[in-house]
Amino acid sequence: MMTMTRKLVSLGVTTVGVLGVAVSLTTLDSHQVTAAPTVSGPQNVLVVNPATQPVPISGSVGVTGSVSVANTVTAHLDSNEVIIDNTVPIVVQPDGAPFSFRAEVNLTANMGGSSLFYNTPPGKRVYIEHVSGRMVGGAAGEHLRAMVQIGPGLAGEPFQRYFPAPTLIDTDDRVYDSPLHATSPAQAIVALGVERDGGGTLVSAELQISGRLVDAP
Repeated sequence: MMTMTRKLVSLGVTTVGVLGVAVSLTTLDSHQVTAAPTVSGPQNVLVVNPATQPVPISGSVGVTGSVSVANTVTAHLDSNEVIIDNTVPIVVQPDGAPFSFRAEVNLTANMGGSSLFYNTPPGKRVYIEHVSGRMVGGAAGEHLRAMVQIGPGLAGEPFQRYFPAPTLIDTDDRVYDSPLHATSPAQAIVALGVERDGGGTLVSAELQISGRLVDAP
């Protein structure tokens, strides 16, 4: 009887030991789960890209406030798209009333030059955007050139002189059609003229400048 009782006790101890190992293994295999922190609202994110890895932009982009352009660009209208590259500086057209001045200049025999003048109104200055015209005549070998001259203003600024490049239709026929971005001082005189270095034949020219009259600073 004593022997049977010891065996049962011994079996009970063994069973408890096995259960203890199982409980230990279960405890080791369990994982601790931690809840993710909650975000109360939108967060500010700063994204910095180096110049060698610019951010690509596609689709419609809304822009508010002022925008600074660090490089020189030009915009081409192509169908419904605007293509921008960095080849030609953008020229911002100032506000002001449209302006144009046309002159017919004739050089008679042995006459070296002639001009017609436009007086800028008080309190105004001229912003010239374009020059056009035509020059016919002249002897072979002589040098002829059209001229736009801006005279001194109220403060005695120095003269500005521009010589637009012609397109040669013939040896005695020149056409002018090119942009000319020049601004006069306040109440300056603007002259359109023709110059040459010699020759004894008639030269006829029609020249015109256009742009805007803007308030003098």
